[in-house]
Amino acid sequence: FIHLKFKKIMSIRVVFLFILICFSCQNVPEGTLIDLSDTSPAIYYSDFIDSVSYVKLNTNDSCLISEIEYMFVDSNYCIVKDQGGDGVFIFYQNQLIGHLNNFGRGPREFVKVSHLCIDRHFNQICIHDDISKKVLKYTYNGEFIKEYPFSAIIRDFTITDDRKFICIVPYYIPEVKCGVWLADSNGNYLKNLYEVSKNDQFNLSSVPSYFQCEDYLIYYDRYKDRVIKVNPDSTQVLFKFNLKQALPQKMKQDPSQDFVPGLFIECGFFYSERFMLLGFLSLDKHYWVLFDSKTGSVKVAEKIINDIDDRKINSGPFSYMGNHTFVTALQASENDCNIYLQLLHVKK
Repeated sequence: FIHLKFKKIMSIRVVFLFILICFSCQNVPEGTLIDLSDTSPAIYYSDFIDSVSYVKLNTNDSCLISEIEYMFVDSNYCIVKDQGGDGVFIFYQNQLIGHLNNFGRGPREFVKVSHLCIDRHFNQICIHDDISKKVLKYTYNGEFIKEYPFSAIIRDFTITDDRKFICIVPYYIPEVKCGVWLADSNGNYLKNLYEVSKNDQFNLSSVPSYFQCEDYLIYYDRYKDRVIKVNPDSTQVLFKFNLKQALPQKMKQDPSQDFVPGLFIECGFFYSERFMLLGFLSLDKHYWVLFDSKTGSVKVAEKIINDIDDRKINSGPFSYMGNHTFVTALQASENDCNIYLQLLHVKK
């Protein structure tokens, strides 16, 4: 009798467990839901910004910079990569002090500024030239330090505290080391940090997939819609998103896939300790999403409006200036060669 009763109880438990598993697997989204059809008129600066301030970078009356591709700000230095391919410009206390444009194939020269990062601990600028397969290092004042071979095929990189490199190839390429991985100063593989699989082949190589913070990297996996914190020792998943209108995985694993109407993929993000601003792109639409990690709230809009003062936002990219500040370039008036920056001080 006891044996039969025990079998009956176990059968009930097994059935209950089976029902529970089935229920949990049905339409239960993983991560924070983002529904791009649930839009607001706009995302306003006041939603996530405390205040704004402005900086003018003086170019000494020379219109050298066609457009800012991206920039790094560290203390009193601002390092700018020119969109038009004219090298790297260095500003100190808002004055132009250096221009790295040593183009060529000889020693101390580079054919192309393929990728750029800064070493905040040693105040150095690192230029990667993927044509010459080398890295060149300069001081913040533009003085040449050294160059050395760098054999790895990468799509971007950043430097660690101990002078190694975190390399990034954010989509699958056959016979190439992919994902996020640690390399020595010559680009030799040391260890894997975050894997990209064969199913992740949709190519958005021109759009950065990471944000270089002070001593770590924030990486957005646009195939799984995850935000990853990466340092040389470990990785940590910070946030997961469930994008309702996401490009299906079948399309993401096709290297020839193009954008289609109504289906979206992440195309750029901006990170602070509390707020994330994410962009999502399809063939015919672009949406901004503001995520508040403190409350878990999500706001979707097609545009961002500065409601704090009378200066409108420029369409150029944001850059990182500490855990609570974004920077963006403003449009200068005609015949004005100077660069005007808007500093957005993010709420904590």
